[in-house]
This record gives sequence, C-alpha cells and structure tokens, in this order.
Amino acid sequence: MIEYINKEWGHIYLMAIILASKSPRRKELLALMGLDFKIITEDIDETIDITLPAEDEVARLSREKAQAVRVNDADIVISADTIVVFDNTIMGKPKDFGDARRMLKLLSGNTHRVLTGVTVKHGRKLITKTVTTYV
Repeated sequence: MIEYINKEWGHIYLMAIILASKSPRRKELLALMGLDFKIITEDIDETIDITLPAEDEVARLSREKAQAVRVNDADIVISADTIVVFDNTIMGKPKDFGDARRMLKLLSGNTHRVLTGVTVKHGRKLITKTVTTYV
C-alpha cells in the first residue's frame, strides 16, 4: 500500500497497485521495479475480432481486463495483453502443445510483430498505449 496525500483537502488515502494479469513475466517485471502490488484478475472474453486492426484489439483487451477488476477508486490497476501477428494474420493463443509447436516453427526465422496493449486505470481515468515490436 502507498500513502497518497491530497494536499488540497488534507486527506491521506491508502492506494494499492493492482496487477490485472496472470502473466508470470508481468509479475516479474513489477517485482523487479520494487513495487508493492497485488494480483487481481477477472476472466473476460478474449475473442479477437479479426476484421479489426490488431492494434485496436490488443488495446481493447487490455482495457477490458483493467475495467473488469473491482477495486477502490484510489487504487491503480495495471493490465496488459499481447498479440502476435505474422503475415498480417493474428496468431491467437495456441490450443495445445502441438499447436504451440506449430506456431513456433512458423515464426522461427521469420519477422513478425508482437503487439502489447498496456492500460493504467486510476478511479475513472483509463490510459491505454500500444507498443509494437518487430521480432
């Protein structure tokens, strides 16, 4: 918990940082930053609309993950989602080990895009950014 002082009103609030993600890597990143945080997740429908740009979809999923978590208005929620795009096709999550292996073989040695949408929510404010990495 972080103490937040509202100088205008003289109030002290306790503010928690919430990671709305089950990703071990995202948990590791926040821990490496030395942040004190809790993990709270809600299941959302992660169906991707392939008729929309991948950048829009990854941002939408990130926003929906942040909005699904019920916390105090003083808390900060951080959520993210990642999509891999190869040959203008969204790869999606592998269905099983065999599918994961097939996808890795397809991507190996080929340039593809990894898009990550990150959302920070504080009260009713939401900020979402999308980053694209070429691998």
